[in-house]
Amino acid sequence: LEACQQLDKQLLLLQEPPSGEMAEDLQVGLAHADEELRITDLLASFPSGVTVVLLRYARQLSWLLGWLHLARGQPSSVSPDVRLCLFRLELTEFRRSVGLLLKVASDLRWRLPSATLPIQWARWLESAAESVRLPKGHQARYRQMREQTAMFWDNIQRAFCCTVEHVEGLADSVEQLHAAYAISLAESEAEIETCGVEKCAVCLGQEDDCPTRTTPGLA
Repeated sequence: LEACQQLDKQLLLLQEPPSGEMAEDLQVGLAHADEELRITDLLASFPSGVTVVLLRYARQLSWLLGWLHLARGQPSSVSPDVRLCLFRLELTEFRRSVGLLLKVASDLRWRLPSATLPIQWARWLESAAESVRLPKGHQARYRQMREQTAMFWDNIQRAFCCTVEHVEGLADSVEQLHAAYAISLAESEAEIETCGVEKCAVCLGQEDDCPTRTTPGLA
């Protein structure tokens, strides 16, 4: 929310090149360059830039998904029904985190600045500089900086989209993991019915979530 508010505030300061009487005021171009720098810092500075933070959370979710895959198949002295309950809690938290991250990404996607805007300002300066005889070296330097900014913004958009696609892939993976969990749950319930294992302590007071809730004769 705070990142969105900061971007909204900064985006209001990003304007297209002026026309008419203001076209000859080169200070406007310099002021715009400062605003480009500020929004670039908001997007990509380390460690608090928006895309940097988004990528960091996506990596953490990848690690958590890998841990869930490994933990499900590891041998343990804990009874199967307890392990399944704990696994279900972790899986639920993972799905919630993926959903939140995708929502944040959706809110941020349309706030990314257009990579064409800096080029528009470079062309504007070249046009406006003719009437004030701005040295060619200054014009070239301004264009070079705008082109670098445009390239950087384009890379930010690409990195952002790749991160979103990665998180969407995690969402698909967690559904596959949930299906595998359901199979394990069914096998565990069959084993419980055969062996008469008592209800796990984790599920006490959580009848709707307990994998043994449908087992006849269990307390």
